[in-house]
Amino acid sequence: TVSTVVEVPEWPSGLGWDPDGHLLVVSMRDRRVLRVRDGALVPFADLSALAPFHCNDMVVDMRGGAYVGNFGFDLDAGADPVPTVLVRVEPDGTVRVAAEDLAFPNGSVITPDGRTLIVGETFDVEGQPRVEIMSGLVAGDMVIVP
Repeated sequence: TVSTVVEVPEWPSGLGWDPDGHLLVVSMRDRRVLRVRDGALVPFADLSALAPFHCNDMVVDMRGGAYVGNFGFDLDAGADPVPTVLVRVEPDGTVRVAAEDLAFPNGSVITPDGRTLIVGETFDVEGQPRVEIMSGLVAGDMVIVP
């Protein structure tokens, strides 16, 4: 059976669950992460100061930290691609830059041991797809491995 849990007016994107089992949803156009609680959307994190355009995919680690990608540029207006950041949303809802110089970070996954974040990039500034592998999640410091 298919049912609607909530409606996200500013376009839903990435989904994940926090350690308490609450659904987290990326709201693309207003660049926020929302939490579903008691059947309603509740603001959880505002990414607008770090993400210059629409937010997209998200993956949540076992401790409740979320990694959220963003377009980095106005794709709809035909702007040229520019590097952007991957944003980390801490379990308390605060945000910080997790990685820089990424091109349209999308399709992120975390390895089962929780130590490696793999980020697909829709295309780099030359228009080619690529994948970044970031290790050290458990220690909290992220290093991009070429």
